[in-house]
Amino acid sequence: GMAEWGAAKIGYLKALEEFNSIREIDPNAPVTAEETDLQRVINGRIAEVDEHLASIHREKGETALENKAWSVAIEELEEATRLAKDDNVEFLEEVKISLDKARAKSIDHLLHIEMTPFVDRGDEFRNSGNYGEAILEYQAAFKLVAGLPETHKFVTYIKLSLTECRRSLIRPYLAKINKACHTGKF
Repeated sequence: GMAEWGAAKIGYLKALEEFNSIREIDPNAPVTAEETDLQRVINGRIAEVDEHLASIHREKGETALENKAWSVAIEELEEATRLAKDDNVEFLEEVKISLDKARAKSIDHLLHIEMTPFVDRGDEFRNSGNYGEAILEYQAAFKLVAGLPETHKFVTYIKLSLTECRRSLIRPYLAKINKACHTGKF
């Protein structure tokens, strides 16, 4: 599990620190073959541990994504990316897909929280026939989602609501015009 691999990494990093502090005592001393081997072994082990930790963080990130815990998913997947080997392209690409999804969902979630009060008030005003007030609320909500694509569900809902309110405002005038035309009062 994570704890064992984490402990192993701490151990290897301490070993590397010790190794480097020995070298600092006499930086000009020739590096022995044994020291070179030891350094290579330690670095190799750290890379192995990082690879395992990367997979564990990825799994945690995927689970968080399934549970809609967007910020946890982002943290875990970013850590997986940081720990993965640069040449492990397939792993990195798969993590990136999940990370992009988590980031998009997180933005949506925050926007949803921010715009909901405006949309709710807009809906209330529209349902009670106060179309002018409703339009103001929907316009405030629309400003918040301005950066989203046209096809996004938030954008389409607000646009439809605005259109409906504007039409409802115009309807009484159209009815009067229609009546006037029929009675010949232009």
